[in-house]
Amino acid sequence: MSAATKSPPKESTVPIEIIDKAKQNPIPNPQYSKGRVSALGVLAEVDTVLQNHKNSFSPKLTGDLSPKIKELLPKLGIKNLSDTQLNQIVQEVTTETTRQALEDAATISSTQELPQVLADSIVDSLAAHPELSEKLLPQRDKIYQNIKDTVLQTVQTNQADLEKTAVLGALSDINRLAEPDAQIDQITTESIEDAVSTNSQLTPMDVRAGLKKPANNYLETYVGELSKQLSEISGGDIPTFEQLQSAKEQAHEEATEKIKGSVPSQIGHQNLTN
Repeated sequence: MSAATKSPPKESTVPIEIIDKAKQNPIPNPQYSKGRVSALGVLAEVDTVLQNHKNSFSPKLTGDLSPKIKELLPKLGIKNLSDTQLNQIVQEVTTETTRQALEDAATISSTQELPQVLADSIVDSLAAHPELSEKLLPQRDKIYQNIKDTVLQTVQTNQADLEKTAVLGALSDINRLAEPDAQIDQITTESIEDAVSTNSQLTPMDVRAGLKKPANNYLETYVGELSKQLSEISGGDIPTFEQLQSAKEQAHEEATEKIKGSVPSQIGHQNLTN
């Protein structure tokens, strides 16, 4: 699923407490081991690098979560299970939590959102488990309250790998924009309609139809400029999260400049990669 098609982060009043606590106790910028995405460009072969990283990191994250989930379940009223049942449930919950967290990491706009991503993944996995959902689905807020320290500790322990996952996931999503398919085409059309509806509802239909070409030019320029920026910044190594955000901002500015004369000023220049 591309960055443009991912669902927005779930809203909850409880995870905000986790984010606030994370801000009060910031984690130092991680120094993860560098890896080269490709000698030909940062975006090339990123899907393979991302999958290899997930394959390597997933067992570690699952292993870190397992004893914590096992300790959490009795606090949520999950008792009277045999050791076999308990271990099986813990394995299934932690496996799904890890899968969801690594998938959703690509959607963050700040590393301070990582605790909420992990918290949402834990709560979703617990509440959706067929043997737990009846009891835990109504207790989502209670689960959030009980996992605050667990989430912050786990994110701090695995910060480097989580950030690396977020960077590679975002690059993978952006890379798909280089070869727009029917889904990307539909999203582009919807983005144009949203921009027109918001800023210039009286725009004639023929002008609206003509916006598709500059939108496609924007995407092409954006991806090319981003690859160039990342190559200059990181020299072909996996960029840090801050480097990626900086490169994305620069790529957006360059792509916007290219299409500026093709888009009516009252409509604006919407970032189609968000």
